[in-house]
Amino acid sequence: LEEKLPRAFAIGKELGIEFRLDRRIVHTVDVNTALLVAQRHHVAERFAELTLAAHFEQLEDPNDTKALASRLEALNVAPDELLEALKDPEKEARNWERTQEVRPSLRSGVPQFE
Repeated sequence: LEEKLPRAFAIGKELGIEFRLDRRIVHTVDVNTALLVAQRHHVAERFAELTLAAHFEQLEDPNDTKALASRLEALNVAPDELLEALKDPEKEARNWERTQEVRPSLRSGVPQFE
């Protein structure tokens, strides 16, 4: 990764993209919780697409509760279900457990699609 970053940053700069490592979001418990709510309603893929677009195209914080609730509501999921899930004191522990379960299938901390 350290070898690839300078090249990726240089290519991005040529295309007018200014990459900033300080924008990396590492605390994703709330957005992951919202994704689980979306999954229960069979709208997870659309929710993920909308959330990623908002983050990468509009620079929106992916953990913004109002934005998450609004996005779910647009997909016919009651915002109150998200708000209840976010209050769950065990959400962080369960998120950590799910992360540990899939970590063996990750390379460099992210999924790899062949």
